[in-house]
Amino acid sequence: MQVQIRYFAAVREAVGRPAEALEVPAGARLADLARLLETRHPALAAHRHGLRYAVAERFAAPDTPLTEGVEVALIPPVSGG
Repeated sequence: MQVQIRYFAAVREAVGRPAEALEVPAGARLADLARLLETRHPALAAHRHGLRYAVAERFAAPDTPLTEGVEVALIPPVSGG
């Protein structure tokens, strides 16, 4: 099945693109996708700690199941003033 990935801020810079579509096996969960993304984009490993994932515009736990066409966002910690 295909999922849509969106990258934000420093993660977007590390990956070198704002978004991509990716094939994942049926029944995949968010943790499976996270491992796949780190394999595909090794620079993501530097952002592993503190990285938040949102599935269908809601923050999600690693055991969240993925569905066909769902959007997954990778959101690094942000700071500002």
